[in-house]
Amino acid sequence: MKKDFIDYLIAFAPILAQIIIACFVAWVGYQQHITARRKLRLDLYQRRFAVYEATLAFYQALIDSTESESDAFIKIQKTFIRCYRESQFLFDKDSGIYQILDEWHTQSFKVTGFKQHGKDVVNDPNTFLNMNNDHMQALVYFNSAIEQLERKIEPYLDFRKIV
Repeated sequence: MKKDFIDYLIAFAPILAQIIIACFVAWVGYQQHITARRKLRLDLYQRRFAVYEATLAFYQALIDSTESESDAFIKIQKTFIRCYRESQFLFDKDSGIYQILDEWHTQSFKVTGFKQHGKDVVNDPNTFLNMNNDHMQALVYFNSAIEQLERKIEPYLDFRKIV
C-alpha cells in the first residue's frame, strides 16, 4: 500500500510541478499587466499635466513679458502651441479643454500683437487705443479662462485616480 502511494506520487509529481509553475507564471503575468496599466495611466497623466504646465508658462509669459519677440518667449509659445494641439488627443472631446486652449491661442495674438506693434502705431491714437483695448480684454479673458481651464482639467489631473 505504501509503495502504491509512492508510485502515484512519483507519477503525478511532474504534473503537479507543472501546475504550480503555470500558476506562478499566470500570477507574474497578471502582475505585469497591472504594472503596465499603471505605467500607461501615469504616462497619460504626465502628458496631460504637461499641457497644463505649458499653458501656465505661456500665461505667465504673456502677462510678464515686455518683449514678445525674445527667444525665451518664442520657445514658451511654441511649447504651448504643441501642447494645445496635442490636447485634442489627450482629453475627451466634450471636456471643452481643447476649445479653451484654442481660444487662448487666438486671444494671445491680441497681447503679442500689441506688445510687438503698439509702439509702431503710437502716432495713430485710434489704432493704438483699439489695440490697447483688445490687449486689455485679452488679459481679462486669460484671468477668467485659467480658472475655467483648471476646473475642466481637474478630473484628468486628480493624482489619486492614476493608480
